[in-house]
Amino acid sequence: MNNIDKICDYLNSGKKEEKRIGLELEHFVCDGDYHVISYEDIAECMQNICALTSGQEYYEDGELFGLVYDDYSISLEPGCQIEISISPQDEISKAGEIYKGFRQVWDKALAARGYRLYQSGVHPLVENGTLLPDCLPLIPKKRYAMMDRYFENTGKYGKHMMRATTSTQVSIDFESMEDAIVKLRVFEKLSPILALMTENHGGLGTKKEWDQHILRTQIWNDLDSTRCGYFPCSLQKDYTVQKYAEYLYQQPCILSKEGNQIVDGKGVLAADFYGDREIPNVEYFLSLYFPTIRLKQYVEIRVADSMPINQTLGYATLIQKLAYHKESLMNLDSLLGAIEDTDEIYRADCEVAKLGYTSVIYGRPVMEWMDLLFTMAADHASLEEVARMQNVMPLPLIQYRYVKMVSGQEKSHVESAMKEKEYILNSTAK
Repeated sequence: MNNIDKICDYLNSGKKEEKRIGLELEHFVCDGDYHVISYEDIAECMQNICALTSGQEYYEDGELFGLVYDDYSISLEPGCQIEISISPQDEISKAGEIYKGFRQVWDKALAARGYRLYQSGVHPLVENGTLLPDCLPLIPKKRYAMMDRYFENTGKYGKHMMRATTSTQVSIDFESMEDAIVKLRVFEKLSPILALMTENHGGLGTKKEWDQHILRTQIWNDLDSTRCGYFPCSLQKDYTVQKYAEYLYQQPCILSKEGNQIVDGKGVLAADFYGDREIPNVEYFLSLYFPTIRLKQYVEIRVADSMPINQTLGYATLIQKLAYHKESLMNLDSLLGAIEDTDEIYRADCEVAKLGYTSVIYGRPVMEWMDLLFTMAADHASLEEVARMQNVMPLPLIQYRYVKMVSGQEKSHVESAMKEKEYILNSTAK
């Protein structure tokens, strides 16, 4: 079996009838002034937490990098960010319960040391220019040291991505390879809209280097054009998992995991690096490519910033309703069918980054697209699910929907508006 076939077989083995949702949420660990704590401090915290809970410690080369539980796992990301990976759930509310249990333990343990978990797309002190990303720690993991060196030569923002970003990732199942490809291309095209909907800025200001919106997307889009963003040809109707695998195999290799050893790929094309050898670990191989929508044994939607849990659950519910309702998915595929070149998505990213909620992408105002997504999702959602989705509905969209609802009915409000105005003018509180 050649390596491309091996990649395809691995991806194909992920097809299933379930319709579950997997969640991964990243967090900065900061003191009260937003400074990130050291690897030594976070490792000690993990050891103390593990001693109080049922977790199992995960080590590499004698260093502690994670904790494993029945329903979730904790891992350290490159810049000491804490990521919780919640196992796929049939009910999104169950994922919420797991997360809240995690926070109860971690918030208490960190608060005792004067630390806290903080969520934002980009670290606030890097976002506003107070700190350079070099000032943030890199954990002592060989994989990340090699990645850090590699990304120095591929784009502007390697250090920013590894040390100063956190995200929310939602994973969805697919029932066939054809289903996986449809979900891939639909959510690729929706990415600029979803990124704007879920952007989470630090609130301390933004340096002039970036446009105003979707900062984390701007970082990822100027990191490594060969393995990030949107893969060429992925929007074409004849795109297949085979073509996805072929593309990966012709890109530079950062590193490989050979048994328990990490081997530097030195940027050699994967096809040349492996030559006649089989890829020893396909899952690990795939984890070194970072497209906005990634195919593994599920479809991984990687576009959202790290957000508070109520917003995260609302976002996951929206994804669930769009991805698993066949008619909605097919309608979106049809509505977005004219977009056949990934350059159009990059242009949409740029437009949204500059103009945010006033941008026009794919021939429509971005607000129309956002409103359409929530309307489609609500059409087959329970009242509880609709209420949950409202948690991720941004204020400009709420205002947009209100204006649309009352448009043409202004005269019917004149009498009540005059009474309210009179009351305010005569109020002693004024």
